[in-house]
Amino acid sequence: MAGSLGASSPGRRASLPGRCRDRPACRGPPRSPVPGCGGIRHVPTCVSWSSNADCMDRDPGHTHEEAAHALELLEFGDAFFELDAQWRIVRVNRRQEELSRKPRSETVGRTLAEVWPELAGPESRYRREYDRCMRERVPVQFQAYYAPLDLWTGVTAYPVSAGGIAVFFRDITRIKRAEQEQTRLAAIVESTDDAIVAKDLDGVILTWNRAAERLFGYAADEVVGRSVTLLIPPDRRHEEAEILAELRAGRRVEHFETQRVRKDGTRLDVSVTVSPVRDEEGRLVGASKIVRDISEQKRSEAVLAAALGRAQEERRRLAAVLEALPAGVVITDAEGGFTEVNAEFKRIWGTPPNPQRMSEYAAWRGWWPDGRPVETREWALSRALSTGDVIVPGDIVDIEKFDGSGRATIINAAAPIRNAEGTIVGAVLAEVDVTEQRRVEDALRRAEEAARASEARFRSVFEQAAVGMGRVRFDDGRWIDVNDAFCRMLGRSREDMLSTPWPAMTHPEDLELDLGPFRRMSAGELDSYTIEKRFLHADGHEVWAKLTLSLVRDARGRPDYEIAIIEDIGDRKRAETALREHEERLRAVMEHMAEGLVIFDPSGNITYQNPASVSIHDRRLAGERRRLDQLVLNWRVRRYPEGIEVPPRDWAIPRVLRGERVQNERFFVDCVEDPGRSFVGIYSGSPVHDAGGKLAYGFLTIEEITEQARAESALRDANEKLREVDRRKDEFLGMLSHELRNPLAPIRNSLYILDHAEPAGQQARRAKDIVARQVEHLTRLVDDLLDVTRIARGKIELRREDLDVVGLARRVAEDHRSLMQGRGVELTIDLLPGALTVNGDPARLTQVLGNLLNNAAKFTPPGGRVTLSVRAEGDRAALRVRDTGPGIAPDVLPTIFEPFFQAKQTLARSEGGLGLGLALVKGLVALHGGEVHAYSAGQGQGTEFVVTVPLAGRGLPAPGEERAAAGAAAAQVHRVLVIDDNRDAADTVAELLAMLGHQVEVAYDAFDALAKVRERVPDVVLCDIGLPGMDGYEFARQFRALTAGRHVRLVALSGYAQPEDIARATEAGFDAHIAKPPDPAHLERLVS
Repeated sequence: MAGSLGASSPGRRASLPGRCRDRPACRGPPRSPVPGCGGIRHVPTCVSWSSNADCMDRDPGHTHEEAAHALELLEFGDAFFELDAQWRIVRVNRRQEELSRKPRSETVGRTLAEVWPELAGPESRYRREYDRCMRERVPVQFQAYYAPLDLWTGVTAYPVSAGGIAVFFRDITRIKRAEQEQTRLAAIVESTDDAIVAKDLDGVILTWNRAAERLFGYAADEVVGRSVTLLIPPDRRHEEAEILAELRAGRRVEHFETQRVRKDGTRLDVSVTVSPVRDEEGRLVGASKIVRDISEQKRSEAVLAAALGRAQEERRRLAAVLEALPAGVVITDAEGGFTEVNAEFKRIWGTPPNPQRMSEYAAWRGWWPDGRPVETREWALSRALSTGDVIVPGDIVDIEKFDGSGRATIINAAAPIRNAEGTIVGAVLAEVDVTEQRRVEDALRRAEEAARASEARFRSVFEQAAVGMGRVRFDDGRWIDVNDAFCRMLGRSREDMLSTPWPAMTHPEDLELDLGPFRRMSAGELDSYTIEKRFLHADGHEVWAKLTLSLVRDARGRPDYEIAIIEDIGDRKRAETALREHEERLRAVMEHMAEGLVIFDPSGNITYQNPASVSIHDRRLAGERRRLDQLVLNWRVRRYPEGIEVPPRDWAIPRVLRGERVQNERFFVDCVEDPGRSFVGIYSGSPVHDAGGKLAYGFLTIEEITEQARAESALRDANEKLREVDRRKDEFLGMLSHELRNPLAPIRNSLYILDHAEPAGQQARRAKDIVARQVEHLTRLVDDLLDVTRIARGKIELRREDLDVVGLARRVAEDHRSLMQGRGVELTIDLLPGALTVNGDPARLTQVLGNLLNNAAKFTPPGGRVTLSVRAEGDRAALRVRDTGPGIAPDVLPTIFEPFFQAKQTLARSEGGLGLGLALVKGLVALHGGEVHAYSAGQGQGTEFVVTVPLAGRGLPAPGEERAAAGAAAAQVHRVLVIDDNRDAADTVAELLAMLGHQVEVAYDAFDALAKVRERVPDVVLCDIGLPGMDGYEFARQFRALTAGRHVRLVALSGYAQPEDIARATEAGFDAHIAKPPDPAHLERLVS
């Protein structure tokens, strides 16, 4: 709402124009004393219209047409509303509706406080004046600022009938703004750095501002009233006549460069602009000169090139701002055609075309962060031109450059440029290339150099910049001006910013960081500086910023103020901290990773090597050996496991440098300088390229697998041996089948003979001998298998005693003499006189010598010879068995002591055996702490086996002790209970014991056996383990419970004969354990 009204006299009634009852000659109200309020329509001096009818009742002279005309005047005149005595709105005109943006339906009938609370508040100037008018019933006039609509208003209020008031008002904002602008311009004239001089047509100086005093050295009272030629050198005075001629012709003299004279006589290079001064009738009465000192620009070609005539000083200020802008800038006309484009913008886009209208933006290729193409209407510049929106803080867009050099990521902000009437006459676009992280201040400087053609454009850039900007006074550090971005950055209002010096906004710890360069700037050492510092936000938290300060000097070169560019780098600082922490973690990982890591540059120089790599190579590859061509001289590389030499060009590093990837390739690596230093490693590597596709560096990881390689080699050997063992196992199973079947045939035949021959006859005796021999043979086969198994598992137990190995060898030789003679082989004994004592198991040592002699007899042809000798060799007894047999091939010698090994035989397998004899020999000798070796000169050269065992220090046991102990128990008779679910096994054992004179009972399961025990407790129980229903272990526990307090010998008789089986039987309560089939003599000793 706005308006101004003329005054009226109180107490007068309203009448139509020219028809006022009390004042017939009334022609309208007096002119308003409010500036700008003159010329309004007629306003009655007295108002009393509660309604049209009421008006006519009070003044019968009024007609309906006159009332309607009065209301029409109110409807289309200044903004108007009427209040009754209760402050309710009773009438509102159309202008009031438009300006207040509220229809009558929302205002009429409601109170002033309800509709416009801003007018009704106790502090409101409007309320106070309205209240005075209503209370004192006098007209009031005043001016007031209405903040909600940003308007200055001129207001006149009149009392009306029934105690109300009528209010008229007019918008005087432009008048007030003009007054303020006049005041500001006057201040600018006095505060500007340009000398402003007015003169008449005779050249007499009329006005002289402070800048003129500073420029020429004259005070105003020294020159006002004097001729302007006082300032002009004699050789330049012709310029005055030329200037006057131009002015008389009605032309303004644009700025030109000349020279003037100071008070001290020195000449100044100046730029002069002359404007005509005319009186109210338009006659030329004088001239106004603006004189600018350009001597500094004359001394600097760079400043001269940027000089733009009358706005020279402002251009220089703008250049300082543009120097710091890190953005590409484009300024367009209203159609979107580019009028100004800076170099940074061209660099960002790669020499783009120069569109003449907005539709040509279709050639610009861009993508939003979600990958969607940017349409022509979506570009920030298009939106600013078409909608008038300010696009800040800006869009993030990926663009494709026009020169084909690739893509870039930019932030582009845009704002419309409006003329004084608010019409969009162009737009300014600022783009920051965040791909290269160009310095913000450089882009800002380049952008502002191209964009700033006027103060309006400068303000547009200043206010809409994506970074903080401000000007700060040099003397006291207070801000002259700051933009919204800076205010938002620190969370402060503009008023707060302008009233606070910059040191108070700086973090205390960073104050000296800022003051140091500032002092150097004060000393003239610096014109600009850039630092990273912390500001203090309004809420107290730190704001990291990159501050660039550029000094602007006045015409005399003295520091005037500074241009500040403030970029919020909080995200970057946090990213740098995160990156630093990430790099530290990455380095820690690299330093502590188990694999070796080597990083090298494109020339092959090793730039990094972690501790694991140093350990693997046993040296640091940096220093004098850091180049690849030097490494080639010191290392030799072969492929693993093939062992093929790898030429240097095919090493991992050269291949990576050629752009190849190396993945899990295995190499033998040998150090030439240190032959003892070699390793096997798994190499992986890859090249790393920069954004341009060039090789930046390469890396290798090395996992040392030397021990793994050794293990793999050992595993391969072991697998080969396992395959050989498996082959021998298959052969052994075949041999076992053959060897088990061979005795069964004669046993079966002999049993048939026994069934049909005379029991006491010769046939029966031969059959019994055959069965005995074959059973003994089967027993030896099974015993050999069990012994090999026990030795392999480490479960065999030696019964050591001191014994004479010479006597043992003599007895074993005599036992085998008949075997040798039967084969036609001569047995020779070469024994040491006297005795050699060893600590060993006599049965196992007898088994060793027996196996060697059996082996010699088996392979020595008739007519051959076998020699057994015993000697002392140092602290060992050496037993040698040598034959004149076929000998052993050298390639076979290393394997003859392995299980299941046999020399090649025919299918007849006339020699028989399972190939376990020598394996048993080796195992038993090793258990005695001895060694066995085989020697042969080759095929047909015979073989010699040498067994060595340590000598003992104790004497021999007394002869005959064992026989005496055995004989003492021979004649006793016992009651024996035999338990076995195998009836043949149980019955044959029972018959054997009965033949020895014992009383025997048989049970075929544990339950029957316990019943028999309850009837009569035996002296000895022989019990099988694998019984049905109740096994032998449970029987033993129940048997012991049943016979508690009675001494009964409980013997396990089982095919389960491993050490763990014996231990379990003992735990269950058995006194002894016999493996099936039992030896009758052993069985007799246990029972007796």
